[in-house]
Amino acid sequence: MQNYNGIFGFIYLLASWFMRLSVTNFLWFVLNIPVTIVVWTYLINDEGTHIYALPLVVLLPLLFYPASAALFAMARDWMRDEEHDSLLKMYVAYLRSNYRTSFVSGLIWTLLWSIWILDFRFFAENNDLLATVFSILGILLVVMNIHFLSMIVHYEMTIRERFFNSFYMTVGRPGVTVITALIVSFIIYIASTLWFVIIFFAGSLIATISFYLFYRSYLKIRQEACNI
Repeated sequence: MQNYNGIFGFIYLLASWFMRLSVTNFLWFVLNIPVTIVVWTYLINDEGTHIYALPLVVLLPLLFYPASAALFAMARDWMRDEEHDSLLKMYVAYLRSNYRTSFVSGLIWTLLWSIWILDFRFFAENNDLLATVFSILGILLVVMNIHFLSMIVHYEMTIRERFFNSFYMTVGRPGVTVITALIVSFIIYIASTLWFVIIFFAGSLIATISFYLFYRSYLKIRQEACNI
């Protein structure tokens, strides 16, 4: 990471990160406005919620996953001290370069999340213990999904290999899994009470912090492999 000395260097660092996080998150949010509308409509309606499943099944792989992969690609560059002349141009470039992989991956993840939601809703109404088990499983899936996005932008792998390695990272590095889950939960909680956090910071903060934790684990794993 670059060194910033003195009060002016510290102010510059804060301003730089504020610009990075807010601009890229705003781009991510704009792309996901259709997803946000569907989710918001789902949350404020008590009946007929199943009708919102089809739009989400289409919108998640089409918009959410490609937009999120581009966000993680930007976070990866920041962790590697790579500067961007234009945040907009770089974000769009990553959106285009990763679109096919993130779209196909998004289809698979949407299927997995659909299965989890159906199972959770069924067991939540019939068995408290199984509801708890599926809640924990859901948290693990969130962390695994986040690791998967990090692997899309950091590794040259097949989709199958990324799924395997993101699963290994989730269960094999429990400390990182717990920290990631806690941080993501905290950011989501804050975003649920302060709407501007969703627009300007939530996604980019999750991507940046999660990739930082992932990248540290990646470096440790590589070092351990070299010491064998």
